[in-house]
Amino acid sequence: LSFVLAGGILTSVFEPHTAADGIAEIKAFINGTHVKHFLRLRTIVAKVVGTILAAAGGLASGSEGPLIHIGAGVGSGVTRGDKMRNFLIEFSPAILGLFHNDRDRREFVSAGAAAGMAAAFGSPVGGVLWVLEETSSAWTPGLIWRMFTAALISSVTLAFLRAGIYSG
Repeated sequence: LSFVLAGGILTSVFEPHTAADGIAEIKAFINGTHVKHFLRLRTIVAKVVGTILAAAGGLASGSEGPLIHIGAGVGSGVTRGDKMRNFLIEFSPAILGLFHNDRDRREFVSAGAAAGMAAAFGSPVGGVLWVLEETSSAWTPGLIWRMFTAALISSVTLAFLRAGIYSG
């Protein structure tokens, strides 16, 4: 009960933008609508903690929507690297500011959403096809390969983490 209560307080008081699964907002953002406070770091951290608390509290909540939102938030965070200059000292500012326009940000959010979907279901091709079918209204072959690479990396990383957890 305490996990559920902590997750409810986190969602209602600390960050109300984490209340939904985030898929509708991802669709809107990728198609050009500005959604306020949807992909900021505070929202993504609250989504991670809230999803963990909901699962630990025994709530019947799926992890697919939150994983897609978290993946999109990570993709968006890459394009905001110049704002994170103080935290990521080992990278040069030229690299961090390289992807700081709307087109690149939407592509990184698409790749992050594909990675989140691939992590949720363990299927990189499924993650890419879901993003192409459900969210993107315009895409290029280069974007498909970038989404597939991100989805493949997330699936392989998840497979290694599961193998480490279940092996001993």
